[in-house]
Amino acid sequence: MRCWRLRVAIILLMLLPGCLVYSKVPVGEGPASIQPKEWEGIWLGLPDFLPFVIKVKDPQQGILRVTWMERPFTGPKLESIELYLRSSGKWLLASWKEEDKNYYAWGRIQSKEERLLLWLPRV
Repeated sequence: MRCWRLRVAIILLMLLPGCLVYSKVPVGEGPASIQPKEWEGIWLGLPDFLPFVIKVKDPQQGILRVTWMERPFTGPKLESIELYLRSSGKWLLASWKEEDKNYYAWGRIQSKEERLLLWLPRV
């Protein structure tokens, strides 16, 4: 099954220095239709190579469920977010709701050749 295949992910959370930029709604012109085989699976994130799991929740609406294990001082904690993929011209944008907030952080995302790249806006 493809979701068990280990794929290496390169996540560039800060390609350029900056801060998160927020929106009241997911950013983009409309939902991106995605192929589960390009997104689902176990990925390894940089810099710690900690695994995270991506599952496609709704391929027509471009909604992903991303789950990972946090390692706070109090002990391991399972975390999860929904990632909303939207298209904007040739770009694919990812938005996620900040915990306990009424706004979304966002960035440009790309899945290519078994790598996942995320660029955050520079402000």
